[in-house]
Amino acid sequence: MTGFKYTNDVPKEELSDEHYKRLPNFPTAGTDEELQDYRERMTDANYREIERAFKKLWGYPDRIVPETEIDLVPFLVEKNFTQNIGEVTGQESEFFGKMLYHYFSNGYDKAKISMQKFFEKLMPFTDDDER
Repeated sequence: MTGFKYTNDVPKEELSDEHYKRLPNFPTAGTDEELQDYRERMTDANYREIERAFKKLWGYPDRIVPETEIDLVPFLVEKNFTQNIGEVTGQESEFFGKMLYHYFSNGYDKAKISMQKFFEKLMPFTDDDER
């Protein structure tokens, strides 16, 4: 899937049917009530940064980890964190990626981290005083 763009980034009419069928639809604050709640409780900058981090860990745009979506809804697994942590932090560190994965998964192996769970776990680190 290297080089694919997400449906959120490219109008449907510009994608082939085969290409369009393979792309996940990232939930947004406008389409998901839980994300809308997080959006209202944090600054624009914090929301965009967390959303960007999720997409980069997932593999946007060219480091996609296979089999990390269900019914075109993306999720993160351990390999996302260990393979793509450098896309978020600027430095590759498989160990740090694994530690973060265990934080997000509450210590469980083989957990699937949704975008909503990702926001939930990062919410305590957002600064409400910036609003």
